[in-house]
Amino acid sequence: MSADGSGGIGAGGTSADARAAGTGTPAPSQGAAVRRPTLADVAERAGVSLKTASRVMNGERYVAEQTRERVLGVADDLGFRLNPMASLLKRGVVPGVVAFVTGDLANPFYSVMAKGVEQEVRALGLQLTIASSDEDPDAEVVLVDEFALRRVRGIILTSTLTSHASLVDVQERGVPIVFVDRPPSGMDADAFLLDNYGGTRAAVEHLLAAGHRRIAYVGDYARLHPQRERQRAFGDAMEAAGVADWRALVREGAHDAESAAAAVRELLVEDPDVTAVFASNNRITTGVLHAMADLAPELALVGFDDFDLADLLGVTTVSYDPAEIGRQAASALLAREGRRVEDPQTWVLPTRLVLRGSGERPPRPRAS
Repeated sequence: MSADGSGGIGAGGTSADARAAGTGTPAPSQGAAVRRPTLADVAERAGVSLKTASRVMNGERYVAEQTRERVLGVADDLGFRLNPMASLLKRGVVPGVVAFVTGDLANPFYSVMAKGVEQEVRALGLQLTIASSDEDPDAEVVLVDEFALRRVRGIILTSTLTSHASLVDVQERGVPIVFVDRPPSGMDADAFLLDNYGGTRAAVEHLLAAGHRRIAYVGDYARLHPQRERQRAFGDAMEAAGVADWRALVREGAHDAESAAAAVRELLVEDPDVTAVFASNNRITTGVLHAMADLAPELALVGFDDFDLADLLGVTTVSYDPAEIGRQAASALLAREGRRVEDPQTWVLPTRLVLRGSGERPPRPRAS
């Protein structure tokens, strides 16, 4: 995946909300703070000293079994979780590992982003560990909780959840979370995103300007935030051009190259008048290319995300630098140092359209 390098994100970035409002100032996330039970609450309810409660929660010896069971039972009833980060920092111990939970390790997008994260953490003498949720919400919750229990320095998260209220507890335990690619919902956290709407709108308008009207959209899972934004941009561009029936040209749920190729083959059979395709990510673009090679090499094509050999194959893409997202996310994460997020911000990385030939083909009648 090639790097665009045309623009960075950082303290001077623009929040998604503020960008829409034209203010240019990052906007805080919404959500009321909820008081979490403390160790003092546990000690008081269990009828023991704070020191005894601390010894029990830290697994220390020389505590009567009956007392241990009572304290642990109260902690469970109250929903108390030990804050390992705070405990370590008080003792002058700084965790040396940062965790990165991705949606899908098979996607080159995340490997390049991980490279950016690693560059940042390695410069500070830290290590990076990576895990994939495989776009499974339940697996994501388990992974995040396990990393918190392992006392990692912080977690960089590409989330497949629709609500992140359940992850607030992780922050309360002193483990900061920074979101990448997909924004948080129901919790306060920093986020580093792509300009999914702007990049897609520019791509589709480029195809429309070349004279295309029967433009197909092939997308990933519709529940994922980037895909929702890309489809919204596609629809807005098509409607602005007077193409009212664009929804009939949309195919979603193509999570890999094989399913994307199958979707395009089916679409071309159903609608022989299609002259162009917008592919909503790199692996979908690969699938579209396979289908085009079999059925319609004359189709125009623009894909979101660069990928290996895109330049040699002459594929026009929406480009950006995923490694920069990783670097900036890691920098923001390490700056938190276990502190509660009081001023969460969202930065949007700009994209640019790289013209290589496939997106510049004029509409041509398909060979029968």
